[in-house]
Amino acid sequence: MRPPSVPIAALFLVAPLAGGLGGCHVVESKAWNLNELHDESTHHRYTGALEGDTEYFFRHVLIGTFAVGGATVSQKAPGPIEDPAQVCLENLVELEDFDASNTNVAAIQVEWFARLAVQDPWILSRERSVIALGRAARRLSAGIPTALPKDAQPAGAQAASEALAGLVRAARPVLERGARATASERLDLDAACKVVSDLVLDLDGARRLLRATSELAKSVGDRNDAGKPLLELSQDLQRRCVRQALAQALVDKEPRVRAAAVEASVASAGTKVLDEFLFQLDREESPEVLLRFLELVRQNGLPTGVPEGSDVTPEVANERRLKALMDLLVRPESSVRVGAMRALARVAPGGPRSLREEDWQAWWLARHEGGLPKPPVTP
Repeated sequence: MRPPSVPIAALFLVAPLAGGLGGCHVVESKAWNLNELHDESTHHRYTGALEGDTEYFFRHVLIGTFAVGGATVSQKAPGPIEDPAQVCLENLVELEDFDASNTNVAAIQVEWFARLAVQDPWILSRERSVIALGRAARRLSAGIPTALPKDAQPAGAQAASEALAGLVRAARPVLERGARATASERLDLDAACKVVSDLVLDLDGARRLLRATSELAKSVGDRNDAGKPLLELSQDLQRRCVRQALAQALVDKEPRVRAAAVEASVASAGTKVLDEFLFQLDREESPEVLLRFLELVRQNGLPTGVPEGSDVTPEVANERRLKALMDLLVRPESSVRVGAMRALARVAPGGPRSLREEDWQAWWLARHEGGLPKPPVTP
């Protein structure tokens, strides 16, 4: 027996609403498609129930209003996906276009960008996700990309589930009564949020808790002051996802992904993060990554002061930074040598502003003839 169908007349009545209301739900359609395009291990699927914006709106938002008797009209049969990598990239680009000032939109973006920046099998999707994470990192002031320490023990499924269950229980009074929630109920929500934020989480754990937290935050709403701890927890989990995903992208096997991660790291933490790259330039074999780094130095300048954990003077630290750039003038790639000289012209006081290596080498030798180097000042 066929399930009851949605009355055709009813669809005509609500169709004009799709243009006005669908935009509120379109972002979920991108998440839906990305989920259909990937299996649990984030490998691409060649079959799935992909949906356009309007179709998603009708099936998942409006259909429940008209379905009767347990109808399953909202379910769509999977179909073939000829090029899942290309479709994935298209959905990522569209997802990035949504306004991240909406808390729910921002959480969906970070959840998917963080996952695919690390796990998607296609280089272009990883690169696109890293670029998008850079924008999210700037918005969140996420800080220095940091991987979970090797000796850290991330919270297991049971601990995360218990923390989430406590969060749901504490959020219920706020969901039901909003601003009328009592002081005690608000304190309970604060405490439950702190339990989650205190968990040691790897990227997968942070992503899953972000999804659940953002759903609760969406239900509470941005204007409900009692639900503010949920919004803050969502942002905290977003920052964790960004930092860990970028840390993993920095060691991606593909140079274009690493190059994007270097730029996103500067967006996340500012120029101070350049120190970590400066003193490891000799380990980087890819000209593409080096050129992106050098362009960032040319645009933003060098860090100032003493690197964290260092006991040298600011003058010595600055001289080491310049020396790291000078060392690139012996690279075999002419593009890297030119990039290094352009960067030096931006940050080296009194430098020759030349694209001839011999001019820079002569300047460097003359700079040290008097013994101790003159303290450079980054303009």
